[in-house]
Amino acid sequence: MLVGDEITLYYSSGRKPVEVPDFSGQTLQAYTEALQAIGLELGQVTTVDDPVAPANRVIEVTPERGELLSRGKTVDVKISSGKVNIPSVVGQPLEVARNVTSGLGLSLSLVPQTSCKAQTGFLITTQSLVGQNPQGSRLELTYCIGS
Repeated sequence: MLVGDEITLYYSSGRKPVEVPDFSGQTLQAYTEALQAIGLELGQVTTVDDPVAPANRVIEVTPERGELLSRGKTVDVKISSGKVNIPSVVGQPLEVARNVTSGLGLSLSLVPQTSCKAQTGFLITTQSLVGQNPQGSRLELTYCIGS
């Protein structure tokens, strides 16, 4: 090179970032493949109870979908367990028990009981299921109407 020669410089700003993909209705395997196809990696997988989402379906991602990430970064996911957590409602008034269990996707069966002393609010005396159970389970609540 001589003084005064023209030099052309090329520079790179690096690889373009990619968007965290949509996860709607995808299985963990399908979402993992979608991540890998654009250069992202699967991060931490957490299983959570959900009353609606089928088992092993992605229900949440972090960072959120649409966020830009550099290739090689990880995306954490939450997947559905296919189960729902049913709290104990024994001793609660019938209306409270209905409200607590209404969003759980259960088949609710209410059974009146007459062999008890009537109390205000029709208290729940027994329930058939408590804790983690399959989605759509049949929950039977017995409530006191008195004799």
